[in-house]
Amino acid sequence: MIDDYIQAAMTQNQIPGLSVAVVQEGEPVLVKGYGLANIEHSVPATEHTVYEIASVGKTFTATAIMMLVEKRIISLEDAIADYLDCLPPAWQNVTIGHILSHQSGIPSYTDAPNYWEITHLNLSKSEILALVTHLPLKFQPGEFSAYDNTGYYLLGLILEKVTGQSYGNLLQEGIFAPLGMNATVMNDPKDIVLHRAAGYRLPNSKLVNKPYYSPSVTYSAGGQLSSVEDMVKWEQALCRETLLKQSTLDPGQTHLIY
Repeated sequence: MIDDYIQAAMTQNQIPGLSVAVVQEGEPVLVKGYGLANIEHSVPATEHTVYEIASVGKTFTATAIMMLVEKRIISLEDAIADYLDCLPPAWQNVTIGHILSHQSGIPSYTDAPNYWEITHLNLSKSEILALVTHLPLKFQPGEFSAYDNTGYYLLGLILEKVTGQSYGNLLQEGIFAPLGMNATVMNDPKDIVLHRAAGYRLPNSKLVNKPYYSPSVTYSAGGQLSSVEDMVKWEQALCRETLLKQSTLDPGQTHLIY
């Protein structure tokens, strides 16, 4: 039945290929690919196919932060200004906890008017942040919730500052390698990545190859590649307290709202 449902959804939405994992009580009951990972070469999508996972990657960033919190290296109450220099005055009272729960009030750089005009450029981190550093807060920290890519970009910088490692190496050594997530890496278009899916867009109901999208504009806000096979391992690690204690993952807490 699920095969029929997925095939119908793919036809209706003109989806060339996808991979699906269904996990029940911690165990995978379906891990499978449908359609094509690359249309031009007729490459089937499978459970091994590697996709850009975008903001799902925020869960890696949040987990890396909370691993440091559990070790008491940093605190959720710490101001981001304790770790990062040259922040706008309006950001001085924003805490790590505010950012994790999308309650910082910092504008998301992806909402900048010219954002989609610069996504093909390989920009520095300071150039990305400059898209919003001149703007006022959307609200005072802690008052409301609003989805924010800038905050998670800042968390990556904090992770690098505190650990002395690059963000990518930190995730590889602290999360991906221990969990056996061998297909999960930071996205770099120039790298050779086994089983990498091609990307497509659907303007005016016509399927075309997607344009270049620089990894500099994703970074710790969603710059990873992964497979559904690896995402099953990730789900199991969270459910089994492999990386974080259950008290840290308590849904009653607000600090892990990705």
